[in-house]
Amino acid sequence: MVKMGKIRFLDKETINKIAAGEVIERPASIVKELAENALDAGATEIGIEVRDGGKRFIAVSDNGSGMSAEDARVCALSHTTSKLSDLFDIRTLGFRGEALASMAAVSRMGITTCDAEGEKKGAGMELAIEAGEIKSEKKAGPSVGTRIVVEDLFFNTPARKKHLKGAEVEFQHILSLVSNYSIAYPKVVFRLVSDGRQAVVTPRAASMRDRITTVWGADIAKNLVPVSYKDGFCAISGFLGKPYITKPDKSMQVIFVNGRLVKSETVSKALAEAYKTMLFLDRQPVCALEFEIDFSKIDVNVHPQKNIIRIEREDLLYNAVFEAVKSAFAAQNLVPSVSPDNVTRSRAVGQYGLDKGTQSTLSARTGEAVAHAPATADAQARLESFMPKKLGQLFMLGQANRTYLLAATPEGIAIFDQHAVEERVNFEKFLSQVKDSSVQKNSLIAPIVLNVGPAKAAAIRQNMESLERLGMGIVQKGEATFEITHMPLLLGIPGKDLAMELIAAVEDSRGTLEERIEGKIATKACRASIKAGDILSMPQIKELVLRLDACKKPYTCPHGRPTGIRLTYADLEKKFKRVE
Repeated sequence: MVKMGKIRFLDKETINKIAAGEVIERPASIVKELAENALDAGATEIGIEVRDGGKRFIAVSDNGSGMSAEDARVCALSHTTSKLSDLFDIRTLGFRGEALASMAAVSRMGITTCDAEGEKKGAGMELAIEAGEIKSEKKAGPSVGTRIVVEDLFFNTPARKKHLKGAEVEFQHILSLVSNYSIAYPKVVFRLVSDGRQAVVTPRAASMRDRITTVWGADIAKNLVPVSYKDGFCAISGFLGKPYITKPDKSMQVIFVNGRLVKSETVSKALAEAYKTMLFLDRQPVCALEFEIDFSKIDVNVHPQKNIIRIEREDLLYNAVFEAVKSAFAAQNLVPSVSPDNVTRSRAVGQYGLDKGTQSTLSARTGEAVAHAPATADAQARLESFMPKKLGQLFMLGQANRTYLLAATPEGIAIFDQHAVEERVNFEKFLSQVKDSSVQKNSLIAPIVLNVGPAKAAAIRQNMESLERLGMGIVQKGEATFEITHMPLLLGIPGKDLAMELIAAVEDSRGTLEERIEGKIATKACRASIKAGDILSMPQIKELVLRLDACKKPYTCPHGRPTGIRLTYADLEKKFKRVE
């Protein structure tokens, strides 16, 4: 048996280093704490300067209320705060004393600050602190505000220092943090300088959208949908990216709760569910959302860095996000607008032909023009009045490459992918059939035999009625053996894989049956869909577009691909050099 040593008290220096390690993970942690302190102090301008990705030098300056000489002397000591009164009703972003104490314990820190009283007296306070100990103090200039310098991060904890990444990686964390906070606080000017070069400057903006234009660019800003939602639990405002504005990760999901930048799996899951069938596989939506929740309903003290919070009713938060997305998208035109410069030109323009006076199909495969009925004046007049509710006014021109449907619009040209269009139409048709218990069935020549385990057999028996509603005819032949005699007509080639997906859908206990199957079998709605290469007449084209317009989510196919794109006349004029 190993003999244990006597229990002893840790020395103050070790305690401080342990506490600092929980709060200060990397240079970005320091920038976050200091920026939050500046915002709490009412700053309207925040300047951030870093060197070597923040590993060697960080300085954060603000024009906030500043500190008195007395407060400055104690702010870097452990267990001091100017803000905290009730641990379970926190209404500020940070606990100034706690954050500064953690930084001071693992760096060489300088604090220069002055409050309104100090300004009247003509002097502020400047402190030099090393490893948590005040080394010197002197009077400073009377400018109201605070400047905190943190140098040689982790100089006295080499084990932590060696785990820091390269300067570029550490700087990217800082850049992302500053960008995100600037979005939530558009009236605050943020300046970020890296190794002497200006990286970010965000002029004071009138709105979040204006600030997003500065930070994320105009192309993303113009494809955002405003959110304004309120229920008995929370209020949600901000912006959602249209379904074709996505990222491979959640780096552009900016979530603020009561002004605090946080990570929330609940919000991310609700977003994913609300965007379901509108996104490509493994793509994440873009958003900048602000939540207002009763302070007593949340606990920000779950994580030392306070970027993860606990909310009393996660289910209410989930429902609120889901409903906010649905209501925001309900009245929006989600057809993407595309600049010609971003369109890949994979075929030569000269290989297409178009006969005047006829409605033609342009074929890139053979170069021939397949003519339909003449486009008479009466036909044009009828087409000019073609006004779908969601897609906007369209003047259908015909079919290109036996794949795309072309239409003129008041703003430019609309192009629809005929296969994606009917995939969406058929998928929603199937959902409607399920809701009405009228799914069209495909009788199988040879039954599909399923041999499953006891648990799966029990689940199938419990959900026989739901499977019938989905168009699956299923008969139990043994304790764990089943024969499938019918399958839903619109969901692709019958087989065991499809059968198991349907069974998995009915086993899920969340939401209605229609909601459960939507995510699990979205990609199966293509068997009866028009394929690329199929020739369509003008009546067929018009009917297909009208069916798309009647869909709940007409802007993407069930896989998440856009059903259509638009080219504006302004884009075309630039392309043809009509304008500069």
